[in-house]
Amino acid sequence: MNCHLNKYIESVIDMLNSITIIRKNSGVWLFTKNYEIEFDSTLFSGFLTAVQNFVESLKIGKLTNFITNDKQIILASTKRIVVSLIIDLNDDADTWMESAFIIAEEFENKYNLDRWSGDISKFKDFSDNLKDILDRNDEKLPSKNKKRNYKYSVKDLSNNIILNNLLRNFIKKVPLLLGILILDLKGNIIAQQTVINRDKKILTPVMCEVERIKKILKSFPKNPFRKVEFNVKDLQIFYLELSGENPALFILITDSSTYIERIIPYSYIIADKVSLILNNEKISTELPEFNYEHPSDIIKLRDNKQSNEIKNLKILIIGPKRVGKSTFKDIYFIGGKNNGYHPTIGVSYILQKIKISQDKKLNLHLFDISGLKNFKKSRKYYFKNPDAIICLFDYSRIETLDEVHNWIEEAKYYCKVPDISYFLIGNKLDLVQDRELLKDKAQSVANKYDCLFYEVSSLTGEGIDEVFTQLVSYLLHY
Repeated sequence: MNCHLNKYIESVIDMLNSITIIRKNSGVWLFTKNYEIEFDSTLFSGFLTAVQNFVESLKIGKLTNFITNDKQIILASTKRIVVSLIIDLNDDADTWMESAFIIAEEFENKYNLDRWSGDISKFKDFSDNLKDILDRNDEKLPSKNKKRNYKYSVKDLSNNIILNNLLRNFIKKVPLLLGILILDLKGNIIAQQTVINRDKKILTPVMCEVERIKKILKSFPKNPFRKVEFNVKDLQIFYLELSGENPALFILITDSSTYIERIIPYSYIIADKVSLILNNEKISTELPEFNYEHPSDIIKLRDNKQSNEIKNLKILIIGPKRVGKSTFKDIYFIGGKNNGYHPTIGVSYILQKIKISQDKKLNLHLFDISGLKNFKKSRKYYFKNPDAIICLFDYSRIETLDEVHNWIEEAKYYCKVPDISYFLIGNKLDLVQDRELLKDKAQSVANKYDCLFYEVSSLTGEGIDEVFTQLVSYLLHY
């Protein structure tokens, strides 16, 4: 090897911090080589733990790049292994992605992993192959492989783990489901969960319909709540488009005999959480129990009569769109508000556990109901047996107070329970200076429907703690 080539390889190795090859089906580390003498071993271990958690979602031939503050993690997946490269932040990720794929293919070609005995020492001599591969680092893969490149941040890697855990929990809670898919609008799989041994049977017909569904969705008027339902062979498929900066398709799959309408209202809870995850927003990962025994009530809460220690309270937040319902809820339950306006995809759910005393606990099950007109037909499924209903209007838009009548009347029609506490909340009081006339009108509405009336600001947080403190106190002593 000549002097110029030696210097070239040294410069390449200087960019490459480490390489790790992982067995795909078991997560076993087959080969690891660290090129950076001062590389932080703790950081390296943390990176690879995250990578290992992500391995199962990588499909054959897929290339992925994760970005941190000062490093990049390159992943390449083949049939049996995943190759992970850690490089500097300013290095050419595209070239290293191609190299990672070459490394993966050459490793599989050299070793027969189907007959591997479990002895990782046999892979030590792969270091010699790496020198040749690094020498060819400027070679380009065919353009078809470049189409597989997707870039995520480490925040997205963490979100991907949260997303897959959420979908896995969803599958467990709804036994009627065969699978769930999250796709970007180009048809690439972001996340998926299916019942055991049904992947091929489920995914193949669904993926074949992606182009069809995209055309159907494009024909709809643009809104954050476009949905489609149809049958393919012996499967039923429900598509819901999730809006936001990172739009996606939320897809449910059941067999043809399942009454899918039973699942759809509950699935909106998960769809809203998925949308928030994809847009890097804060979420609560808790899910309520799915009640598939009673069509009129999709949520199953533990019977308070069966427990003296835990009391479950179901609270609904309703009102016109854009009055600040989600922000009002998030400030109290999550401790902050999300960035920008994201319409609730159907319904947002949060479980807040409160310790009242040593032997008394309170579970607040909060359902934030979407104010979008497209969701009106599905709202009735959430009105079953609430303990309290909070209705918001916007002080800066007087017409939203007029809409309160329709919302409360709708709630009373579907609830049909006499002992429900109603709260009327005037939000965004920070946007109006002289609100006395509107306040008097709001108080009249509150009196008409026997509501407790409060004023809050979701911008400053003013009054929100008081509302929930009074609500909990009122319900505990009611």
